Amino acid sequence: MYRIKIDRSRCIGCLTCVTACVVSHETESGDARNRVTIDRDIQPSPIFCRHCDRPECTYTCMTGAMKKNPVTGYVEYDKEQCASCYMCIMSCPYGILKYDSITHLEIMKGKECVTVHPEEKEVILADGTTVSYDKLLIATGSHTFIPPVKNLKTAKNVVGFRNVDDIELLKEAAKTAKHMVVVGAGLVGLDCTSGLLDLGVKVTIVEMDKWMLCKQLDEKAAKTYQDAFAARGVKQYYGVGMTEAVLDENNVAVAAKFSDGTELPCDFIVVTAGVRSNVEFLADSGIETSRFGLIYDETGKTNIDSIYGAGDVSGTGTIWPVAVKEGIVAASNMVGVPRKMTDFFTSKSTMNFMGINSMSLGTVNNLDDSYQVEIQETENTYKKIVHKDGKIVGAILRGDLAYGGILQQLIARHIDITKVRKPIFDIDYSDFFHIKDNFEFYYDT
Repeated sequence: MYRIKIDRSRCIGCLTCVTACVVSHETESGDARNRVTIDRDIQPSPIFCRHCDRPECTYTCMTGAMKKNPVTGYVEYDKEQCASCYMCIMSCPYGILKYDSITHLEIMKGKECVTVHPEEKEVILADGTTVSYDKLLIATGSHTFIPPVKNLKTAKNVVGFRNVDDIELLKEAAKTAKHMVVVGAGLVGLDCTSGLLDLGVKVTIVEMDKWMLCKQLDEKAAKTYQDAFAARGVKQYYGVGMTEAVLDENNVAVAAKFSDGTELPCDFIVVTAGVRSNVEFLADSGIETSRFGLIYDETGKTNIDSIYGAGDVSGTGTIWPVAVKEGIVAASNMVGVPRKMTDFFTSKSTMNFMGINSMSLGTVNNLDDSYQVEIQETENTYKKIVHKDGKIVGAILRGDLAYGGILQQLIARHIDITKVRKPIFDIDYSDFFHIKDNFEFYYDT
């Protein structure tokens, strides 16, 4: 194991890293401890990082190469496990980590890949540079999808809600805009709407489905949020789509037309109607893609043995925890350590809009007669569990999320609950632990 060491040849002993460490980790409890160990014998310079409880470098490491020693508190680096993904370097808030102290490879920032030649095992960059590889991971993510609505792609004041540039643009626009239209009432659309409300902007939501958060919640659970947003002055149109962005002579959208005939004046249009995978550069490469994105199996491997994929590039609605797991699995297989992604449980969402907590797990809508639904409701809580053939397949919790951890494991592990003789809302982990005659515990599902 290797500690994260500071490059002493570059250090001038200013101890700015110490100050930054203390300030950044100060909490309400006054825990402003310095985690950077100082060598005072030679000069007051740091030796290695003694970071906080959840160091960013260890949290973002996909292979487990970066670990915090529980005894010493030092962040340690295992070179043998390193996949050279550079996530630790990019996440370190102090710039302590340098690529040349971890690996001989380099980060090629600002370089665009325009195509891949699998037979030659080469990546071609926009400037004509050719980069060879033994194994290749494609994790190019996705981009905002702009629907094929008249004038929407050409209007100057239409933006997605995908990256920092989008947010900075909206923050600036909010200083003068009086009314914005948000296309899409999913998680991203509501995050955007909440932020715009905090900036004092009047917002209208338009959604093609029948209710808000239609992928996560049923109609009853969604109504709580719809009412809360309405109380903040948000107009909402459901079951309708946007048909045209009405432009002025300067190609600026001044109104939005909906499929029900409504025409609504606006200063800005924000599109949160989904994303599309960044796979355009793979055209004619022989690497298989679908209409959603890159195709790869449970090991991360594509149709080309030396090429792997992970994350949003699959276009299958990957959430961050699953994207990280896919990266870990792909990296392991790329370096010869067999591993499979066994839990493609991506349908988990937690949300807190307007001070209302909710969690959605698995399948909760579009149910046929083969599913059974149990509902428990109070004045401030709503719980819905969907099960089929003795196994829970989905759940919605609003108000009280305490049961969420248990439900997630029951769903992800496909645990049979028919053996448990108690109400479905009272099942807990203890129902699956038993004691042998010798008082040894065993787990039975």
